[in-house]
Amino acid sequence: MSRAIGCPRNRVTIKRTLHRIADQRGLHGGVDELRAAARNRHRLIEGDTPALADLRDDEWAALRRGRPDSGRGQDFVCVGPDPGEEVPQPIAAVRLVSRLREVRALTGFTRLARGEGAMRPASLTKTSPGWLPAIEAGGEGIFIELEAERVRSWERDPAVVARVVRLGSPATSNVSQLPLEQVPTPRRVLLHSLAHALVDQWALDCV
Repeated sequence: MSRAIGCPRNRVTIKRTLHRIADQRGLHGGVDELRAAARNRHRLIEGDTPALADLRDDEWAALRRGRPDSGRGQDFVCVGPDPGEEVPQPIAAVRLVSRLREVRALTGFTRLARGEGAMRPASLTKTSPGWLPAIEAGGEGIFIELEAERVRSWERDPAVVARVVRLGSPATSNVSQLPLEQVPTPRRVLLHSLAHALVDQWALDCV
């Protein structure tokens, strides 16, 4: 089997087949995206749950790469501006996500730990049944990428740093009880505030 696959003619045939499958599936990332999907599928079958950071990286790469609507019942469509349409600074890229399939699974609950004031996870069952209750949702949205160097310069500004320190002070919030990934940083405050400002403005414009 390995010798057959190693044959140059077979490698060309396999490569053409992969390109055809990627095109049929509407994979804008081509064979690389197809291989990544196959690796993820294999990991799930083997019971290897991907880390949240890996999922975020894959999500970020897919949004930056985009995927046009091929009309083949896609569950993810992400397109950029029309040719010639300018994107204002400091925005590096903007994409319309007109179709996005999301699966939400209930893995458990969080409860207040007695006497500690902190949250603790609580499982749905005493033993794992091998499945989780879940729903499938369809959504849409806007993907905006800011210029990385402009963000790095802004988040090092002493006035910005001082303001975020005040926001994260235990005297004014429960930051001491937050997971590390939720502790306020200049970049998180910027993205959170920008997201709320955009949503509020769109709510007024789209009435």
